[in-house]
Amino acid sequence: MENEKGLYWVKTPCGKEDWFVVARSVEDAREFHEYAEGFGENYAKAKFVCIVPNELEEQYGNDDGSKEYWPSHELLNALGFKFLSEDSPRKLTREGVIYKEGRSVEAILLNKATLTSGVYFLQIQDTNRYKIGSTKNMNRRLKEWQNKIPFPIKFVYFLESSKHYKSMEAHLKDVYKMCHIGNEWFEFTQTDIEDIEYRLHFIGTYKGFHFANIKSIRELAGC
Repeated sequence: MENEKGLYWVKTPCGKEDWFVVARSVEDAREFHEYAEGFGENYAKAKFVCIVPNELEEQYGNDDGSKEYWPSHELLNALGFKFLSEDSPRKLTREGVIYKEGRSVEAILLNKATLTSGVYFLQIQDTNRYKIGSTKNMNRRLKEWQNKIPFPIKFVYFLESSKHYKSMEAHLKDVYKMCHIGNEWFEFTQTDIEDIEYRLHFIGTYKGFHFANIKSIRELAGC
C-alpha cells in the first residue's frame, strides 16, 4: 500500500552502529540513524529490505508516534527474520541474507573498562545468577569466564575505581551475602537487582567512582 513504511538496513563505515530502521524512505532511514547515533550528514548508508505492512506496524510498531524508529524483535520476527543470536551483538537472517548488529556502545564501555580497575557484575544469560568480582582488565576477565563456563555470560554492571575496587568488592559481597550461593556467585531477585542498581548508581556519584549500567543500555537498544 502507498502509506506503508519500509524496513531499511543502515550501515556505517566503522561497522559499529549497523542496524535496522523503519522509515518511509532511504533518506529518512539514513538521516534518522545519523541523528540518533550522533553521526555527521551522509555518514551512513541505508538499503531497502522489505515493506512493513500497516497491520504489522499497528501491532508491533513504535508506541510514541515516531515516524522513524528501530524495530522490535517482535516486528522483525513477524517480517520473517530468524534470530541466530539475540544477545549483543544480535545476528539474524532473512531470505538467505545474514545481518549482524554493530556493538559500539558495549565495545566502548568494555574498552574503557579494560583501561581501568573496578568491580564487575556478570550474569549467566536467562538466569538470576550473577558473579561479583574485581579486576584491572575487564576484557581479559570476561574472556576468562566465558571460557570457563559452558553458558552465555553477559557483562551487566561495572563500577570503576582506581583505588578502592578491592574494598568495594568486599563491601558489596557483604551487603548481599544472604544471596550468596557459592564462590563469587549470587542469586538475585528482581527486588535485589533494583537495589543493586540504585546502590551502584549512588556510589557512582562519589569522587573516585563511576558506574556504567551496561544492562540498561542494552535494554534501551532492545537487546
